[in-house]
Amino acid sequence: MFEAKERVELALDGRNLASGTYDVERDELYAGDGWVRFLGHGRSPAVGKGAMLYDMMHPEDRERSRGVMVRALKGELEEYVDEFRVPTRAGEWKWLQARGRVVERDAEGRALRVSGTIADIDSRKRAETALQDAEQRYARWSTLAPTG
Repeated sequence: MFEAKERVELALDGRNLASGTYDVERDELYAGDGWVRFLGHGRSPAVGKGAMLYDMMHPEDRERSRGVMVRALKGELEEYVDEFRVPTRAGEWKWLQARGRVVERDAEGRALRVSGTIADIDSRKRAETALQDAEQRYARWSTLAPTG
């Protein structure tokens, strides 16, 4: 069992991904070691409270992110995808993407377990920001250029 888990973690790490599972009833979040490595830490605690992830998030991302998860738990979304910032060990904000789905519900349809992946998307988000900045500079300069 440990060997299989290790193989999965290595495969995910090779794609800059980490696994995550959330037990809704217990409010317990298990995130594979990869996600804390994204942030410059060593190993992930085996289990943490689900709310801890929201507490860590950039304040501008918290409400939207909670809303996405609530919609998935209610069954309004088959798959949730969310992008948010969390602080690194060095104190900088880093972009991550959570992607997953409810994988277990009780007889009444209440979500019991959520499973998915967490990806380091910081490089992509920085490139998007740089492109937007360049486009804005070009737009400003193009209005100053002589026409005709």
